[in-house]
This record gives sequence, structure tokens and C-alpha cells, in this order.
Amino acid sequence: MKVASPQLKHHFLSGGGEMGDLIRSHDWSNSAIGKPETWPQSLLTSLSIILHSKFPTFLCWGPKLICFYNDAFRLSLGQDGKYPFIPGRPAEQTLDAIWHVIKPLLVQVQDTGEAILHEDLLIPIFKNNIMEDVYWTLNFSPVYDEAGDKAGVIATCNETTDKVKYLKELTSINDALEFAIEGTELGTFDYNPVTNKFSANARLKEWFGLPPKAEIELQHAIAAIAQNDREKVVDAIQKTLNFSSGGHYDMEYTIVHPLTKKETFVRAKGRAWFTEQKIAYRFNGTLQDVSKEVRARKIMEISEQRFLAAIAAVKGFLWTNTPEGKMAGEQPAWAILTGQTYEEYQGYGWANAVHPDDAQPTVVAWNEAVQERKTFVFEHRIKLTDGSWGQFSIRARPILNDDGSIREWVGVHTDITEQKRAEKNQQIQQQILFKSQQKFRLLADSMLQHIWTSDTEGNLNYFNQSVFDFSGLTIEEINKDGWIQIVHPDDKEGNINAWTKSVTTGEPFLFEHRFRRHDGEYRWQLSRAIPQKDAYGNIQMWVGTSTDIEDQKIFTNQLEKEVKERTAQLEQKNIDLEKMNKELQSFAYISSHDLQEPLRKIQTFASRILEKEYENLSDNGKDQFVRMRKAAERMQTLIDDLLAYSHTNIDERKFEIVNLGKIMEEVKSDFAEEFQQAGATIEIGKMYDIPIIPFQFRQLLHNLISNSLKFSIPGQSPHIQINSEMVTDDIPFAKDIISHHKTYCHISVSDNGIGFDKGYSKKIFELFQRLHGREAYSGTGIGLAIVKKIIENHHGFILANGVINKGATFDIYIPANL
Repeated sequence: MKVASPQLKHHFLSGGGEMGDLIRSHDWSNSAIGKPETWPQSLLTSLSIILHSKFPTFLCWGPKLICFYNDAFRLSLGQDGKYPFIPGRPAEQTLDAIWHVIKPLLVQVQDTGEAILHEDLLIPIFKNNIMEDVYWTLNFSPVYDEAGDKAGVIATCNETTDKVKYLKELTSINDALEFAIEGTELGTFDYNPVTNKFSANARLKEWFGLPPKAEIELQHAIAAIAQNDREKVVDAIQKTLNFSSGGHYDMEYTIVHPLTKKETFVRAKGRAWFTEQKIAYRFNGTLQDVSKEVRARKIMEISEQRFLAAIAAVKGFLWTNTPEGKMAGEQPAWAILTGQTYEEYQGYGWANAVHPDDAQPTVVAWNEAVQERKTFVFEHRIKLTDGSWGQFSIRARPILNDDGSIREWVGVHTDITEQKRAEKNQQIQQQILFKSQQKFRLLADSMLQHIWTSDTEGNLNYFNQSVFDFSGLTIEEINKDGWIQIVHPDDKEGNINAWTKSVTTGEPFLFEHRFRRHDGEYRWQLSRAIPQKDAYGNIQMWVGTSTDIEDQKIFTNQLEKEVKERTAQLEQKNIDLEKMNKELQSFAYISSHDLQEPLRKIQTFASRILEKEYENLSDNGKDQFVRMRKAAERMQTLIDDLLAYSHTNIDERKFEIVNLGKIMEEVKSDFAEEFQQAGATIEIGKMYDIPIIPFQFRQLLHNLISNSLKFSIPGQSPHIQINSEMVTDDIPFAKDIISHHKTYCHISVSDNGIGFDKGYSKKIFELFQRLHGREAYSGTGIGLAIVKKIIENHHGFILANGVINKGATFDIYIPANL
């Protein structure tokens, strides 16, 4: 270990105060750390630091923890401290009274080599001749020697007794304040206008639904104020923060909890604090829950409003009288009602506004009520300001003092003029109704039809004479066992259910059932009933009739029997038709197989004879063979067309959305050679995407274009034009054919051929119809029939127009949507 030079002569102790003198004067020869001349530089430096520090500090050095401390630490022990400094003694002896506190701290620093800090640590010490509770803030730091080993511990001490006592007193004051606040159930707030930070106690945060953290921004608290109060609160706060306002804040508003939606009515009081520059730096105050008072006040206001509204609703007028029953003071309602002046209605002057026939009885009854201190109830007529007489009911009662004496009388006049008029009109209406009922029953009893009525609950309360004559029952028997006894047992349940439904829903009653006649025979009846309603739609009664429909039932049954027989006949016809269709399909099969086979042999043998035996035939034979071959060819064409026509009916119909232009181009390509030979041209306009059966539509166009080429004018180049457009309900000549509100694709195919007479516009679509001789134009007369059948398969229609030697036009209409 490095030692200090003897020449230092304790320079590290210079200026070390009383503790420095004690260290210099002490004989260290026999001490555990030896003479100062042998002390390591780390010890010298540490002693220099603590002796020159103004903070109370002590040093424990070496394995024995030799204790040193400075004058500041000595002074912190008081004038007569119990700890006189004896240089060279270990800390356990020097600080024996507090050793149990500081020893664990010293050991911890020596073991870990890390500094530790304890704030406001209670260490009772003997100070000023007494043991005192002293609080310290201690910092223990390790001291390392030149070799880097832990050699000692420096402890810096700061007495915080006064601070702790102040905080305890402040806490006590705050507890007292909190107790006072809790006792008054106040919410407190503190707002910093500079930082916009808002803090509050737990109660206020609970009202506002604020988070428990210490501070928030003011707008988060403002958000919990009721919408209709929020603007005025913000204005009041801004005004309070203005120096010219005086900084005082006092208002009431409503808080709405953001989660529970609970309403809290509060009275807020506070004040703002200002700097010398008149800038607000603080705004605090309290909130008091005044919900009970506000709700009570509102209940009183609502009650008063309801009372006044009730008086107004019944056209009432309030007035007051003295305990003796005289009218005194201002009575504005009475003045408005009667037009009497202040002087005229005082005392008993009010009686002059009462009808002469009612005035004296009113005064007598009033005086009696006053004498007996009982509620006054009466009716009389009063002359109104317009000179008319109004009917009024009066009700007055005494208001008592606490001692039971009468303070005043309060009364109300209620206008019952309309009520009296209505009662009189009701009496007149009842008389009219009674006479009408008499006329109704007289008329009903003269009718053969059953007539009956019921109340609003469905209870039948009147039957005309026809019911009794038909059933043979008396009114007593019907009242005893009910009208349902004449209904057939099989019809009763349905009858009751239908009648109950009508009575419940107000819907008219209509039901067919059987009634038992007086001779025991049941006859069918059609019963109807409709509700009779007043001007407001309320049902007043039901009026019903029951009509004998037995003859109609017999006729209907006979008609139903005939309909069934006719239906059976039609079903048989359908079976026969299906059988015929199957036979037709069989014929088509035979045509395609059995008939065509011998026809092909005839054509083959005829062709061979003409090829090989042509020179051996006479001219007449040659002509006969040529004619035979042509007839066979025509027969082949006819069979093919018949097959095509039949297949048009039975082929599977699979619709696809296809562009017509694509089909047109395919057909045009098929006729390329024919167009070239005939010098024909074709013009195709705009085409659309529509749902079609592609192979059938291709055949349709093929037939139409083939016809245009076939029936062209000799010597003139055929020209075919095809266009399309979308139309909706715009086909004047086809109103009875098209489906309304449906879009059609109109396809027009026209040519410049020989045309035809308009009289054949429909006939040309019939099977085997030809307008020209076989010698002039080939064909079987089936092509256009196939075209029409394809159009029908597409749920469309076709029209034909022609002009002789001007050409023909075919207008096709196909639905644009499936």
C-alpha cells in the first residue's frame, strides 16, 4: 500500500476546523491505522473532502471502521451531543446509540460496492440533553484505495426533521380539509390556464366520468357537461379568466356521466388568480351536488304548469276570496271573464255578473259554504264580455293557516257551455236514434231475408221476424240457448271462428252455413255483416243479413258436376293429342329412315340408267327418266323440310346470350358461293346480345336469306339488308301480341326481290304454302313455316310485308331478356 510522504505534515488537515485540530493533536501511534504519515492517499483525500464539506459527513475506514466526522456533523448533534469525538475509535463505539441503524447500511455498501440512499429515515438521538426523533436523508458511498479495493465508506447526512414535521402538519391540514370537503360532499377542481391541465378530487371525477390519473386537459371535463349547458359554461370560464371580470365564478349546470348517462345538477363556485401582469395562472373552486333541490324545483314548476294547463284545458278561471267570503284585491281572471272593473267586483259585486235567475241561489249557497267551512260546488250562468251567457261550474275550497284558521278561499270557474250544449244535442240524437231504430225494425220485420244486429262485442241483440218464422223459435228460446242452435253441427265451429275474427279485427263478416228450418230441414244461407262506425271510426254496432242460397247451391253443384265431366273430356283429348304427337314422331322417324332408303335407291338406279343406258333410251324414255329423278329430288327435299319442321317443335331449347352479329357472319360465310354466283350483296347493321337458341336462329336466317336469293328478280343483283334495334311497348301494330313493359330486339330482314301481294302476309307462313309455281321457283313451301316455328320457340313473333317487284321485309321481334 502506498504511504504518504512525511513532508506532508498533515496539509490535508489544513482548515479542517475543530475536527481537523483534534485529528492533528491526536497520537495515532497505537491506533489501528497507524500514524498519519503512513496513511494511504485515498484516506487523506477522503478526510480532506469530509473536513472541508458543509454537509454533515462521517467516514468509516478500514476493517475496524475507524470513524471520522466533520464539524457540520458535530453541530447536527446539538450543543450537548452525546457523541464526543475521540480520534481513532471505531464507529461502533463512536456512534453506539445509532449503530443498530447504520451498521446494516455500512455492511451493505462494503458487500455490494454500490451506493445507497435513504430519505427521511427516523434515527432517534440524544440531542440537546434529550432523546429526540430526528429524520435524516443518508447517502452511503464506497471509498476505494489505490489498489482498487473497498477501503471505507463515506456517509453524507442531511437532517430533514423540520421538513418531515412540516409535511406531517401539511398532511394533517389536508386531511382536515378533505374531511371538511367530504363532510360537505363537495367536488374540488384546480385548473392551470397556462398548461391547460385540470385536476380534481375523486368525487368530481366520478361525477364527470374522468379517469383516475392526476391531471387531464380541460376539454375532457367540458365534454361531460350537458349539451345545452356546455356553451354557457365555457363562456363563464373564459370570462372568469379575464382580469376585468374580477375572477369570480358562480353558476349552475348539468353533468351527464358518459357511461351511465346519470344526470347530476351542480352549483359551481370558484375564483381565478392573476399575476402582476393580470394574466390568470390558476383557477380553482368547488362543485356542490344540488340535484335534489333542482329536481324538487322542477317538480314544483311542472306541477304548477300542469295545474295551470289543467285549468286552461277546461277553460277555467281562478279567483280568490277573503276568509269571510268576499272578493277583494286584483282578480284579473274574473275581470277578463266578465268585463267587470276592480270596483264592480269587490265584496259581493261579482254577483251582478251572474244571471238574475241564478244570482240569489248562488249567494245563498256560497254563504252556507263559508259558514260551514266546506267545499263549495255549484253551477250558474255568467254574462260574458261579449254579452252572451256562459254556463259554468264552480268549485272553491278554503286554504287554512297552521292554526286551522282560514287564510283565503281559492276557487275556479270552469266553462261547461259546450258540455251542456253537447248533452242537450245528445238527448236530441238519442231521441232521433230511437225513432230510427223503430223504423229500422219495422222495415226489417217486413222483409223475408233474415236481418240481425249485434253490439261491439259480437253479442247478437236483435232478430227480425223472418228469423223466428224460419226457425220456429221464440225470442225466449233464442235468448236462452243462443242463435247458434239453428246452425248445422258441422258448420258451428267455422261459424264461430269467422265471427270472432271479424269482431276482433273489424273486418266484414262473410260466411256460408246451413240453418235448421222449423220442419227440421237444413238450408244453405249466405250471411254477411258490416260494422257501423261513428265519425271517428269507432265501431258502434254490427248489422247482418242471412240470405237463403239453397237453390243457388243446387245449381252450383250441378254446374260443378258438368265442369268435372267437361274437364275429364279435355283430359282425354290431351291424352289423344299426346298419342298423336307420338305417332307424328314415329312418322318423322319412318320418314328419316324407312321412306328415305327406297327413295335413295330410286335416285341411284335412275342416275345409273341415265349414265350407262342413256344412249339406248328413246327420247321419250330419256325424258321420263329425267322427270323421275327430279320428282325423287323434290321428294327428298320435302322429307328433309318435314323433318326440319318437326325437329323445330321437339328439339331441346337451350338459350344462350349470343351477339347476333356473330350468327349473321356465320350464315353470310355459308352463302359465300351463292352470293358470288348471283352477284348478291348483303348489308348488316348494328347487332345486339340477346338470348337465343343458336342453331335454330342460324337455321332461321339461313331460310330467310335463301328465300331472298331464290325469289330475286331475274337480271337484277340481289341486295339483302339486315338491321336490329331495341324497342319497348312501341309496336303499334302488335299491341295484342307483345308483353307489356318488356324490351324486344327488333330484327328486320329485307330484300329487293319479286316480293308478294300484301294479302298473303299471313298465309305464306302456313305449311306447304307456295305463291309461285314449282316450274318457276323450287321449294316445298315449308321454309317460312320453319322460320315462324323458330320465332315462336323464342317467345317472339314475325310479320311479313311485301310489294310485288319491290321486295319483301320480314320483321322479327325477340324478347331481349329471358
